[in-house]
Amino acid sequence: MATTSDQPQPRKAFDELSRATRVVAGDAQRLQGSVEHLASDVTSQVREAVTARPYASIGVAAGIGFVLAGGLSTSLARTAFRIGTRIALTRALASVVASQPEAPSATP
Repeated sequence: MATTSDQPQPRKAFDELSRATRVVAGDAQRLQGSVEHLASDVTSQVREAVTARPYASIGVAAGIGFVLAGGLSTSLARTAFRIGTRIALTRALASVVASQPEAPSATP
């Protein structure tokens, strides 16, 4: 029986390539499963959001369509982004501050 070191170079290369191909195929299948699970989760979350707030969902969809269609000038988009970022950061900071326990008073 021939050992791996006795095999000719093309055969070794073929065997290594076959092993690597099986590993990649397994990784691709696991990735596909993960992507399908994620897509299912996102779909259910979007469905819940649309059911809970249909008018807000229509507004968001219309806004995204408008921006993607090029309906927003660069300077206006930049200004809107800055304002949106400030609002989001303000709300996030307020949420963090509200969730912090109060410090005990220093006076006895």
